[in-house]
Amino acid sequence: MQKEKDDLNAELQNIEEPQMRARVEAEWFKKIEEKYEFDPQSLHLFSRDFFRIDIGLIIQRPPIFMKMSPRDVEQLKRRSQIMNEYHIDLKKYSSEFRELSKLNSDILENNSYVSTQNIDNYPTHKSADGETYAAASKHWINVDPKMQDTRSIHYAAEDRTYLILKNKYTGEWQFPTTPMKFGQSFTRSKQDLFTSLSGDKWRVRFAGLMPQQHSVRRFSEAENEDPKNQGLKGVRNYYFNAHHYRGLTAWADDLAEKHDFIDHAWIPKRQMNEYFTKEYHEVFINGLVTR
Repeated sequence: MQKEKDDLNAELQNIEEPQMRARVEAEWFKKIEEKYEFDPQSLHLFSRDFFRIDIGLIIQRPPIFMKMSPRDVEQLKRRSQIMNEYHIDLKKYSSEFRELSKLNSDILENNSYVSTQNIDNYPTHKSADGETYAAASKHWINVDPKMQDTRSIHYAAEDRTYLILKNKYTGEWQFPTTPMKFGQSFTRSKQDLFTSLSGDKWRVRFAGLMPQQHSVRRFSEAENEDPKNQGLKGVRNYYFNAHHYRGLTAWADDLAEKHDFIDHAWIPKRQMNEYFTKEYHEVFINGLVTR
């Protein structure tokens, strides 16, 4: 098995095109499945010291409101007044923009990332005092400063908040994690984890290629009963940073069977002790920032 894996890695080093690399990997897994009569990706990846390897995500939303001096606040107000005085409503010319975009239709028609508008800043609801806000926006003018719902990205807008999830087996709050499969890379694993949680209904930006934090733990009772964990000592978790980019962080209920979590919240560092166990809190608290 190791010889086949080494041969695959040597072949992939000479291939730069992502689609070709994926095709070669798929063919390799098919050969291994036929030769050894099992699917390699059905097995958990484990380390040399027999710990299961898990991938984790620390998804954060940066601060929205900044603490400023009265002088700076007045300057911003004056600037906003001047900008509003000479503001041009571009929505009036949206039909002209659409016609102009057709000039590049041959380039854009096959691009899945092309978007005609950013709907994150469009109003979605009104508060009790009648102010209009956009639930997916991170622009301060569209954010509710009195938001009390911890599932909203507007919660604790003056601080940096982190996405934490409630494990349906242990009932404890944690950062999202999932076991790595045999043959998967860190990049593929963290992308698959995010897709299983979000259903691609919202977007994040991954920060860097290397893990930012690492932890080791014992198996839970539910994990001890999993035959795939037999012979292993515990779990090594490698956590990667990511930032909320776009979209309303709707929970992917239709994908609930693909992960181990039943609830989510956006929580600042100062409130982590209200959610995490003492042991979990001590592992991560020094690696988080307030703003």
